Formats: sequence, C-alpha cells, structure tokens
Amino acid sequence: MNLKPIYLFTLILIVSACKSSSEDVNKVPLVKITSPSEGYIYIDGIYEGHKTPKELVLSKGSHIIGVAMDASNTYLRKEITVGEEDVTIDLQISDKPEPKVWKGLWVGIREAT
Repeated sequence: MNLKPIYLFTLILIVSACKSSSEDVNKVPLVKITSPSEGYIYIDGIYEGHKTPKELVLSKGSHIIGVAMDASNTYLRKEITVGEEDVTIDLQISDKPEPKVWKGLWVGIREAT
C-alpha cells in the first residue's frame, strides 16, 4: 500500500488549519467614524490628519473619538472601547459634550497702602 497520498493529504490539512487560525489572530479591527457633516477626526485628543467619513485601525482598548465639524463649528465627542470586532461610530449632534464649569477661589487684598 502506498502511503504517500495519505501523508500528502494529512500535510495539506495541517497547513490549511494553521493558516485559518493565524488569520483570526492577526485580524485587526476597523473603526468606522461618521458624522452629520465633514469634520476633522481627533483620537484621544490628537488630530490624526483625517476627515469623516473614515475607517481607521486603532489599538485595542478605550479611546476618545472627537470630530470638529467644519460647517457648524461644533465639536462632537464619544468614548469607545475597541475589542476584537469592527466598530462603527456614528456621531450625532447629541454627542456634543457639555461645557465645563470652572470654579475659582478669589483671594483678594482687603486694603492696599
């Protein structure tokens, strides 16, 4: 009995199984960012040189996505978590951050001479 075809078939199965599992490991999730109008994309507060709509590759973990829209001088912001799957971020006007409230303590001089 000739075993060469059996060895060849087994080798092909092993190689194809290794190839498919390595594709899953190397899959990089895409982040698709859209907004109501064209705007500049900021990732974690840094301008990345891209405009919406855009698909980007981001590292896994938490990120803050910001879009400064040209037409309306509006800034939209959303916090996301990138995992194993692709993410679609559709920023809307409701994602406009609340303005910060600044509190200050004023220390004055009672009398000046």
